Amino acid sequence: MFIAEMADCKRSAGIVLSLIDMSRRLGISIIAEGVEEAEQLQRLDTMGCPLAQGFLVARPMPADEFAERFLRD
Repeated sequence: MFIAEMADCKRSAGIVLSLIDMSRRLGISIIAEGVEEAEQLQRLDTMGCPLAQGFLVARPMPADEFAERFLRD
């Protein structure tokens, strides 16, 4: 919900930015979910979010196809 609304809603953008900052300070990884538009991915990158998932990145796929595509030695 926050990702979808962050372009139009300052509160949503503030929550996303706070979560990214908090994860960095705690030393834990964070992945933005539900990224469907290039603008969202760009904004997340600008905010310092290192990872994203959603239809923009890839559609759902079987585990073996995922492994072939994303898990390389």
